[in-house]
Order: sequence, then structure tokens, then C-alpha cells
Amino acid sequence: MVVWWDACKTTHCGFWVNLDANWGVRSTLTLPTEWGLILIAFLALFIRLAGSYLWSIICFILHQSHASSTNQDDTYHQIQLALRNTDTEASLGWKLFRVGAVHKGSRANAFSRTYWLIVLAMLHAGGVGILGGLSSRFIAGSDAVLAVRGDCGWMEEIPDPERSLSIDPKARDSFNALVVMARYGYRRSATYARSCYAQTSDNASSACDIYTRSTLPYNVSFSAPCPFPGKVCNGTAMTLDTEAIRSDSDLGINTTPESAITLRQTWSCAPILGANYATKWGTADDLNISLTFGNTAYDISSVTSFVNYNGSYAPLIIPNSNFSVPEVDTTFIGLISRIAYLEPSHDPWFSAVNQTNKNSYGFQSYTATYPKSFLACNQRYQLCTADRSFCSPYTGVYGLPNNETEVAPLPLNPTQKAVWQLMWKMVWCTYFSPHSPVPIPYLTLLLFSADAQFNFQLIFIGRENLIANDFLWDGGTQFGLSASLSPTHWQSEVQNFMNVSLASLQRAAPTFAQPPNSTSGTQARTLTIRIFWTS
Repeated sequence: MVVWWDACKTTHCGFWVNLDANWGVRSTLTLPTEWGLILIAFLALFIRLAGSYLWSIICFILHQSHASSTNQDDTYHQIQLALRNTDTEASLGWKLFRVGAVHKGSRANAFSRTYWLIVLAMLHAGGVGILGGLSSRFIAGSDAVLAVRGDCGWMEEIPDPERSLSIDPKARDSFNALVVMARYGYRRSATYARSCYAQTSDNASSACDIYTRSTLPYNVSFSAPCPFPGKVCNGTAMTLDTEAIRSDSDLGINTTPESAITLRQTWSCAPILGANYATKWGTADDLNISLTFGNTAYDISSVTSFVNYNGSYAPLIIPNSNFSVPEVDTTFIGLISRIAYLEPSHDPWFSAVNQTNKNSYGFQSYTATYPKSFLACNQRYQLCTADRSFCSPYTGVYGLPNNETEVAPLPLNPTQKAVWQLMWKMVWCTYFSPHSPVPIPYLTLLLFSADAQFNFQLIFIGRENLIANDFLWDGGTQFGLSASLSPTHWQSEVQNFMNVSLASLQRAAPTFAQPPNSTSGTQARTLTIRIFWTS
């Protein structure tokens, strides 16, 4: 029987208040599944037993209230006898029906005196039955659980990580584990996004019920103007806007509604005319030779310009005037395509109009128009109180107040300050270059945050997460062929990037509450966390 309580090591078992629920059902009791089934059975039995005793009391009251010392007819005495010697509602109803039926000459009079008692018996029996059935609904009314207090937070940071990596084998082992787990987290978020956001599988299945909400909503505009001041866009842009993601009802942070914090995340993306800004990009001539390097169909690279970034771990780039937009983070994504398409691709990011017959079957196909094509996205974030009485600037991730020094003077209550800082960490990741060392503290925050920052997603799973891979004939370049892509395929890729970002954001709160080495999650599908502000 002890094993039944194992889940309570990481999930609070007992009474607690679910502040996200309606007022009438906020009081919550969480038990392991086995004990929950026992409680449901016991409660149903208890309601049945209590109902039978209540019915006996009702019959006694009716019997006593109708008692009379004066002479009465036989119908009166039969009704009193039925009330005195009846154990169940069905028994009373049947006896009273027979009382009316046996009076052949005065059935109407007899039934007029017994029908309301028959109706009362039926209503009582039906009410007890319904209440017994609904008892299981009240007990199993929610999948939300509360994380055990004291088991939440980020992993401890290692001081002087660069020196520790070079001399401490344990630090290197930790670094290795963190990198692998970070990529694993992205891949899980990508799988969830494909299944539940893009609806490539049944999003009504239990796989899409592991978070407080199965998906986070956002609005999409496919005909937005170019987000850059210069004439650099190759066609129209698209905008993706989450508007207001609530920390309580959307992400599962257990606070009162008035203490919740909302997050707005906006992306504006467009293919850009990168050839106009590339250096050492020569024109084709008869001496050019086509070479294919690697065994992958696509390669992704990216670089990001951050607002108000003063650290030393992100490569600082300053976009030229044609790409410079105030108060936004700008990510430039380069795509190399080594694949041939069966039809010309007029998608601006996957453009392929160069005709060739160099493939496994020797028939006509089309290769990439440019050695490298480019997509650029502006990202903005904003944190607000639930009633929007206070909002941060609508800016890049580093432009938001985030540490205790910046958050302390904000006009927020202690709970709001705690949620504010947690929400910021859930969308924040420091830029990581795969060709330079990553400090363990920053990678720690990457692993245990939402991993929602766009640049990290591109680095860890950018190439393998492309939807264009679904159109390939094989997993590499053995065939070297792909089915045709639509002229707006790049929009599907951007939406998938956003879906993965939001799925990572959803994963952040449970990850904060229960680190990856935790075994929680087998007893309930969603997790509610409670946090506190300390100063």
C-alpha cells in the first residue's frame, strides 16, 4: 500500500485551494489514483446510506404529522401503515399504488390522497441516485495538481563556469547533460506542436492534455506590411500575435485572478532580399562547379540583434539602416537547400528555379535559386498585470524589467512580482553560438526556462524541425529529391516556429515546478505551481 503514495513525493497530496477554478469548486483534494478510486466508491456508498436514513426520517415525520386520534377511514390507516413500515422509496410507492388500486369504488379519491407521496418517493430516489452519480464527477472534476512546495526552482548555478569546465570533470558532465536535455526539451516541444497545434494528429487525445491548456491561441495576419524601413522584403510579411497569455489560466501558475500576469509575444517575419546585402557573392559563369557538401537536405543558421543587451555571451550585431527597427529583437535566418524539387518552387524562402537533371533518376528537376536564402523576424514582448493597470514597454526581451532590482520598484504586489520574474525567465534565453563556449549558468536557465526564445530553437532543432523535411523522398540526400512546395510554404515554417515557441512556454511552468529528474506526471495530466516573492 505504501507504493500508492509515491506520487506524493513530488505532487501535493491533501487539501489545497485551486485559485484558477470557479469560486464554488476552488477547494481541492488531491489523492493518488488508487486512493481516489476508493474515495469515489466510499462516497457513493455513503450517499446511498445517508439517503436511506434521510428517507426513514421523512417517512417518520409524515407519519407523525398525519397522526390523529379521531376515527378515520381505511385509506387513512393503510397510508399510515405504509409510512410506518417502509424501508425504501420504491417500497412506499408500490404500497401506495396498491392502496389506490384496491379501492374499486373510490380509486379516484384514494389516488388523490396518495399520488403526492408517490411523487415524493420518486423524487427522493432520483435525487439520491443523481447525487451519487455526480459525486464521482465532483471528485474527479479536474486534472490539476499542486507541486510540492520546496521542489521548485532553477538548478544551482556553477561559479566561474569557464574555469570549472577546464579543470572540473563534474562540471563538464553537467554541461554535457544540460546540452543534451536542452535539445531533448526542444524536440519534445516540437513533437507536441506538430500533434496539438498543427493538428497533424488527434489533438483530442491525452497527449494534448498534459498542460493547463492544450494550446495557446494567437492571431495570424498573412498580408502584413514589411516590418523593416528599407525595401528589403521579398513579398508580403506575416505577423503572429499572442495578445495576452495569462499566467494562471493559460500556464498554470496558481494565483488569484487579480495577481496574474499576462504575456504578449509578437513576431513579424518576412523573406528578405539577402543577395543584395551578401558579400563575395559572385555571378554564375561557365567556370562554376556545383558541389554538394554534407548529407542533409537543408541547413539553418541564424543570428540575433537584441535590444538593450549588455552581456558578453551573445554576438553583438547592429543591423544597417534598412533593417534597423527600434525596440525589437531581430533574428536573421539563413537557409541552404541541397535538394532538387520536381517542380519549380516559387516560395520566396525556398525558391528553386534552376533547372537540372542531376539526380538519381536523371529527370528534370529544379534546385535552389540562390546559394543561401534569408528570412528575418522581429520579436517583441510585453508583460502586464491582469487588469492592465501596469504594463512593461513593448520591446525586446532584454528591454523588460527582469531582475529584483528592476522589479522591486514596480507597482505590483508581492505575488505579481514573483510571477513577473518567473514569466520573464520563461521567455528568456541568452544567445548561444555553437562555435563558442556557453557558460553553464546561462545554459542552466535555458534548460529550465521555456526555451521559447527563437534563436535557441533554431540552433538546437532548426534544421530537423523544418516542415519541408516532410516532403523529402528520403531522410538525407541519397535521392536528392523533394515533392513540390507551395508558394507560401515559408508561412507554414514560421507558424511552426511559433507553435514550438508556445509549446516550450507551456512546458516551462511544469519544468520549473518539477525538474527533469522528477517522476511526477503519472497521477495527473496538468500541474499547477505556487510561487512566492522574497525581498
